[in-house]
Amino acid sequence: MPKISVIMSTYNTPNDWLYDSIMSILNQTYGDFEFLIADDCSTTNVEEVKTNIQDKRVIWIKNEENLGLTKTLNKLLRMCNGEYIARMDSDDISLPNRFEEQIKYMEKNPKTIACGCYRRAFGLVEQDEKWNLSSSRAQQQVDLFFTNRAPTHPSAIFRKSMFDKYGITYNENYTKAQDYGIWVQCSRYGFIKMIPQVLLKYRKSKEQISIKGKVNQGDNARKVRHDQVKSLGIEPTELEWAIHDDYCKQQVQCSAQEFETWIEKLLKANQERKYFAVKHFKRSVLYRAYRIAYKKYREEKDYSFHCIYKKYFSISRELKRRLRG
Repeated sequence: MPKISVIMSTYNTPNDWLYDSIMSILNQTYGDFEFLIADDCSTTNVEEVKTNIQDKRVIWIKNEENLGLTKTLNKLLRMCNGEYIARMDSDDISLPNRFEEQIKYMEKNPKTIACGCYRRAFGLVEQDEKWNLSSSRAQQQVDLFFTNRAPTHPSAIFRKSMFDKYGITYNENYTKAQDYGIWVQCSRYGFIKMIPQVLLKYRKSKEQISIKGKVNQGDNARKVRHDQVKSLGIEPTELEWAIHDDYCKQQVQCSAQEFETWIEKLLKANQERKYFAVKHFKRSVLYRAYRIAYKKYREEKDYSFHCIYKKYFSISRELKRRLRG
């Protein structure tokens, strides 16, 4: 049984990108893995790449029909035999010591369900991109309520035993932003960690920033956020959905009263259901609300937000003090 199962889906990836991505895995300093690569009905000549890849660790899977990334990843998850599952995208590059560093970390930290790493952007831009996660699992869950604050998906390695125990799979309702959905699930059961090293080269291309791609990604990320609201037992009105979507983007177009009503509704629902740790959720919700109210009052001169700004600032500051204490 291999230590790691590496899963990759490819669909019309340029052959030179695909080849370089595959070779970056095969050239890892840690070599105990199986490499599952699914061709999701590409119309390009993937056979040319297959011919040039001669390694027994590579297992090629050909989808009979185009399933899309989410369903293909679930198909690959069911085929994994390793103790760990590593993600890889067909256009990125893993640095040679990626698996070595990740296995070392996961072995020392058995409560960690997944870890990623910093990345080096290449293609349209060339720069190292680094960000940190909260050391508190409760806070990680809350942070994901607002946005996809997590490691880069193709840098991730997951603990398979925890996926099996808790039935974690990619949500097939999310055709995009499936990584956001999986991070939300992971945060419920274990720590998500970031190794503070650049171990992945992350390709940025024109295709990624297309208008269509942005819309689809945004729509699916919204679904992830909406599902978390529903987990609080709330069935929002259309107006409340609009307020929440703006709120997560740290902006609002509604009245001060409508905004405050929605914030109080979120807090009351979580107080009753305790889906998130109450203190962490309350502090984060109110701090975000304070920042929005401050902008509305100070920058946009909407004085109806003045009382909200003062009220939420005072409460969130006190909660922050308690959490630190």
